[in-house]
Amino acid sequence: MRFIGETLAVRTCNGPIFGLDVSHWSTDCDGCKPNTDCSNCPRCVIDWSKAAQQQIKYVYAKATQGTGDGDDVSFERYWTDLEQYHQAGRIYRGAYHWLSSDPSQSGADQARHFMSVVKVADKQLPPVVDFEEDWVYRSKEYSDAHPEFCKGKKNSDGEIVAYVCDGWAELKTSEIITKLRDWLSAVAGGSPRQPIIYTRSNYWRDMLGDAGFDLIKPYAAWLAQYPKDSPHWHDAHATNSWRMPDLPKNASYPPGKSGDPYPAGHFWQFVQTAQMRTPVATCSGTPYPDHNIDVNWYPSGEADFKRAFGLGGSP
Repeated sequence: MRFIGETLAVRTCNGPIFGLDVSHWSTDCDGCKPNTDCSNCPRCVIDWSKAAQQQIKYVYAKATQGTGDGDDVSFERYWTDLEQYHQAGRIYRGAYHWLSSDPSQSGADQARHFMSVVKVADKQLPPVVDFEEDWVYRSKEYSDAHPEFCKGKKNSDGEIVAYVCDGWAELKTSEIITKLRDWLSAVAGGSPRQPIIYTRSNYWRDMLGDAGFDLIKPYAAWLAQYPKDSPHWHDAHATNSWRMPDLPKNASYPPGKSGDPYPAGHFWQFVQTAQMRTPVATCSGTPYPDHNIDVNWYPSGEADFKRAFGLGGSP
């Protein structure tokens, strides 16, 4: 799916608005993992001024993972580069934490680590916890015994070189809920903005059931869902041509009517393979037009966005 700025200019006159989310995978070569020697990897740089010119209004960057074992090697660069755009109200910045399923890393400990890296009291987008499959390495025997949540990792020749399993599937529902609740509570206590939960509605339901529906009530949802074709669903707000995916049960989606403010912080990651009309990435000194990037959608205009995300009347 292509993300074409000129097409969006018509659609975004009064909203919705679009944003990106980035991690080291967005700018470092595939296979360059945290805490490894990436000196021989081709590096890419994002030109945020070109992103702003194409109506990108917000960016979330991965900051931390677990209690530090998977922290993002590119976060400091993203955060520094985006500061001037955030202060000017051109591109608002926010940070997210990848919640680790490791039983030795509590939700509270992970929250403290996140807040030690990201100063959540500063004015920024609300902090986010990323809850999705947490792939951990396991033996072939374990993977073969649990095909419902394990898979083989293949190299470029199609050969299986490792086996990974979803760490969350190895925990009890009560243990997952505790980890999530403790992270959310700790970060909510340290931030002037309520945290947001990044997930997929179906994954949330399947992993957490009724307990998850109760947990999500106070929080906004950032949903990942990737349709094959451009969505043409309609929203309760008649001016919008796309509709949010179905939220997890008990999450509140404002019914509203045309022209009403949209006060919720829900938004939608609708594509992971977007390409900008004007390339924003330069890799090893060369513009890279085929660079893929995640794009997100907020179903209203900038004034509603700033109100919903606690940005107030000025950046």
